[in-house]
Amino acid sequence: MVEPRRRRPQPHRPSAIANPDNEVFISAASVWEIAIKSQHGKLEFSGRLGEATTQCGFTALPITANHAEAAAELPWPHPDPFDRRIVAQAQTEHLTLTQADSKIRKFPTISHL
Repeated sequence: MVEPRRRRPQPHRPSAIANPDNEVFISAASVWEIAIKSQHGKLEFSGRLGEATTQCGFTALPITANHAEAAAELPWPHPDPFDRRIVAQAQTEHLTLTQADSKIRKFPTISHL
């Protein structure tokens, strides 16, 4: 999964994302959050994010009912709904997260780069 943030990625993240042996997913929650932040001037992005991620070779990861239920059941007092969705997706789909959010990195049952 890819969770774009304003912070710079760690050196090993770009190589993991660029490695053709790895399938890279981008959550619909990430696209949604980027679109909202861009619309409110908190993040600069022009163009169609869905098209951009496809051009980068990323696989879209939709939000399913299972993901929504898993997000609601998280024993984690983190109120950000986008972060909760991404953590639930990573758990449900057994994916490694490549993001820099320190709050998500503290969640014990998912792997991170």
